[in-house]
Amino acid sequence: RVISSQAGSSHLDLGGGEAVIATPLQVGEKVAIAVRGERVAYGSETRYGFNLPGEILKHSYIGGTLRTFIRLPQGQVLRLSGSNPIFDRQEGSQVQVYWDPQVANVVEHLEL
Repeated sequence: RVISSQAGSSHLDLGGGEAVIATPLQVGEKVAIAVRGERVAYGSETRYGFNLPGEILKHSYIGGTLRTFIRLPQGQVLRLSGSNPIFDRQEGSQVQVYWDPQVANVVEHLEL
């Protein structure tokens, strides 16, 4: 759900966290967004105005790619992948999840 919108960006309530996308939307609008797994990052501090906490569940290698699974506050699990990933947090670590707002795409407008 869009909680605020400014010139060129919107702040979203994800139910258990907040994210920013570089798409102006109407306050109150509900949307579905998509972000490629290799574009999502995490660390001890948030960036881009995000407040999206998570817990690292698992790291696993598939060939030269590291996959990291992170559980968000409402139970959703993100699967992140990359050839040059961040691997400085152990399983069970609490992290902040974020991405560059430019890489998120609105895939569906659900309701107003």
